[in-house]
Amino acid sequence: MANAFDFELVANDQVTATIHRIDEAVKKLVPQLDKTRDGLQLAE
Repeated sequence: MANAFDFELVANDQVTATIHRIDEAVKKLVPQLDKTRDGLQLAE
């Protein structure tokens, strides 16, 4: 039973790290998406 708990703990840490990386990637995309949106509005 202890092994299952240890495995779940590691899996949760990995998920947390992955979510953090995704969050950072999205934050980097926001300025580019804002520029794209502004460009599309100018084209209307």
